[in-house]
Amino acid sequence: MISNPTVSIITATLNSAKTVEETIQSVLLQTYPRIEYLIVDGGSTDGTLDILERYRPSLARVISEPDNGIYDAFNKGIAASSGEILYFLNSDDSLADSGVVEHFVRRFREWPEVWAIYGNVRVREGDRELILGRSLTVEDFRRGEYPQQPAMFVRRRVFEKLGPFDTRYRIAGDIDLIARLYLEPGERIRYDNRVVSNFRRGGISSRYDTRIEGMREAEGILRRHFGEAPDLAGTEIRNNALYRMWLENLLVHGRGITGLLKPGCERVAIFGTRMTARYLLADLRREGLTPVCFLDNNPYVQGTEIEGVAVRSPDWLKERPDAADAVIVSVENERDAELAGGLRERLGAEIPVWTWKELVLKSFRQTD
Repeated sequence: MISNPTVSIITATLNSAKTVEETIQSVLLQTYPRIEYLIVDGGSTDGTLDILERYRPSLARVISEPDNGIYDAFNKGIAASSGEILYFLNSDDSLADSGVVEHFVRRFREWPEVWAIYGNVRVREGDRELILGRSLTVEDFRRGEYPQQPAMFVRRRVFEKLGPFDTRYRIAGDIDLIARLYLEPGERIRYDNRVVSNFRRGGISSRYDTRIEGMREAEGILRRHFGEAPDLAGTEIRNNALYRMWLENLLVHGRGITGLLKPGCERVAIFGTRMTARYLLADLRREGLTPVCFLDNNPYVQGTEIEGVAVRSPDWLKERPDAADAVIVSVENERDAELAGGLRERLGAEIPVWTWKELVLKSFRQTD
């Protein structure tokens, strides 16, 4: 790799007038000097093109024509770009800070054998934020856990060796590409604990009306590459039913699910740090229980805080069994019972371990 390679950043837009200016500005603020920024527009009619025209002197190229979805647009951007390193920035997202590109160029210099590097994304919902990302193995991928596309930089050779995005997929084409990377011999993809982008919920992969469709696509991709797939969409549908029961408990019956732990339980640890963990934190506080800490096996989040509550290793609680009266597992996928069982073995019989799903069902039965 040359010492200062060109980095091509590609953004696909379609009626993105409300968000694309923030996206563009996050690229223009980068400290790395050799950035080629291309925007591929699918034929916007909402003022997006007026914004792009205003920034045209700072853009390497603007393509505006009908396309066959976001992955077709990305492929057009790849064909029109010249950079040795590529990054795909969604039109409703932004780079996390001005040093992101420079940081990942440095990592590619340090890891010449690696084809792709992924980090973390910062998800913002109102005044809350959530950092998503950890080191993932091929076995994690088989279970339906994969890196976030807005967190990944790739070398051009990825597309030269593996081909472009598969435009058969409307929502999960990035998962297909990442699967192909994981199946390459040697360590071609590596994690770096660094926030890459700010992710705004509401894009096609996270909207309620397309989320299940995206999961069905992901299941097909996993079956195609690995011969089997977890029931991602089924788990999502079942979880939505549980969330509805939880909501009914709150709105109709005026109580949360964690109050069931009383009497005899005042201090509770939450295993996991994603959105359901935040819901459990609010529920504990509503019910007058004390959140002792969040527990997470990911060393990169241990030592941080969420809404004033520390994130710790499960070993911290194992060494201090008197610190909590119970643990609630907040994991949303189908491995929740397996993880709860592992925690029971790890922590011993002194600390009861519940899953959030068990508490929802138990609470709902008591209202019948």
